[in-house]
Formats: sequence, C-alpha cells, structure tokens
Amino acid sequence: MKRIYIKSLICMAFVALFTISSSSATFAAVRLPDLSIPRNGGFASTSTFNVSRSGRLRVTVQAAVRGFLGSGGNSTYQVMLMRGRRVVQIRSVTTNTRFRSMVFDVNVACDQTGRYHFRVRNNLPQNRQAGIAKFVPFDPPRPVTRANNMSRFGITQGQTLTRPVPRNLVPRVPGRLTLTATWGSTCNLNLAGCKLRFQIVRNGRVLSTSRWGYTYTTRFAPSNQKLRLNYMVPANRVGGNWSLRVSASSIGDAANVIPRLAFTSGCR
Repeated sequence: MKRIYIKSLICMAFVALFTISSSSATFAAVRLPDLSIPRNGGFASTSTFNVSRSGRLRVTVQAAVRGFLGSGGNSTYQVMLMRGRRVVQIRSVTTNTRFRSMVFDVNVACDQTGRYHFRVRNNLPQNRQAGIAKFVPFDPPRPVTRANNMSRFGITQGQTLTRPVPRNLVPRVPGRLTLTATWGSTCNLNLAGCKLRFQIVRNGRVLSTSRWGYTYTTRFAPSNQKLRLNYMVPANRVGGNWSLRVSASSIGDAANVIPRLAFTSGCR
C-alpha cells in the first residue's frame, strides 16, 4: 500500500512538472542577449524577435559604460526599436558604469506585426566609451479574452429592442467579438422554445448580419440553430457606441434574456 502511495506521489509530481514546463514553453518571455556597444559610434544589433499579434509591447533596456566604477566619466547611448528597417521608437541615456534604464512602450497595430530588433550605439561624438546593453526579459503582445453577461431583460412577440453594450465590454483594440444569449420561452409546444434575432450595432450602424437562433443552452436544437454571432472588429471600428438590436418572433414572448459578450484581442 505504501509503495502504491509513493508511486502516486511521483506521478503527480511528474504531471505538475510537465504542466509547468508546458505553460512556460507556451508563455515564455523573450530573452535577448547582452550587447556590446562599440566605442567608435557604430551600431550593434540584437537578433530579431517576432511580434505576431497586436497589443502593447513594453521593453526595458539598461545601458552602462563597460569599465571600472567611475572610470572615464559619462557616455550617452542611443537605443532604437526597429521593425525591419523602420525606426519605431528611440530612447537615449547618459550614464557611467552604473546601469540606467530606458523603457520602450509601443501599441502594435495589426499592420505593424512582424520581426523586430534593437540597435544600440554611442550617440555623441565626445567621450565615446565602449558600453554594454542589457534587455530585461519581456512578453510580446498576447491575445487577451474578457467576457461578461449583459443585464437581463424580457421581450414580447413581434417587439424589437435596442440594448446598450456596457462601456467595459466595448472593443478598444482589434479582435474577435462573440455573442451568445440565453432566455426562457414557450412557442407552440416547441421544446427548444422561441427564436430571437440579434444584431450587433455600432454608432447606429448594423455591423453583423441578422441571426435568428434558439437559446444557446437548449438541448432540443442542433448547434447551428443556437444563437451565436461572431464579428471580427477591425482597427477602424474600435470604440464608439455599441448596442444589440433584439427582435422577437410573432408567436411568443421571451423572458430573462441574458446576452453574453466575449472579446479576444488579435488580428485574426
């Protein structure tokens, strides 16, 4: 019995270790090697790293003179964040042998994904000294999903209602918006209940095609007839006033209608 218990503990530890390793591999931070900054004013470049999704890219870079404490005075170093040959952001720092930090903070749009790298150099002609640049491990933009229910309401047969989307659920970046909904209804003894039609509206304009469907949790209708709407939010349609337009069929009422919106940031 004791031997079986020990084996169980070993298996559990292995599974936990595998889970942690898998999670680390999936969400591993980007680690760039240190860079030697040449004394002659030439550039040194890091290896490239991939930014495959839109979102916030925040990187801390530290620079210092390479040498003994206090020797040689101050030097000014310039660091450039590059996408291909295009300069995205520039930071400079004046320091001695003590490391000082520069923070790069960029909102990457969908058309700005790709290969990035850093370039570093002595920035001023006077007092150039060899230096070193360190890159604090950082996370590239990742998809973020948030979901929440809207307030419940009722609707009578043949009625059309407009329900505002709460500000905390309005898309602020490009991504995928998914709408599902649940409700209770009775329609001509149909076990699936009554269908409702939903439309996604922004600034008074319908963004999605009309979709009639049964409550999302019913067990009495095929999945392709349950209410589900997907809409890819492009960069030119983030923010604004969002709402849902809901219509009831002519044969029954619906009570406790609860729309649920889920949004995942990303370009596709």
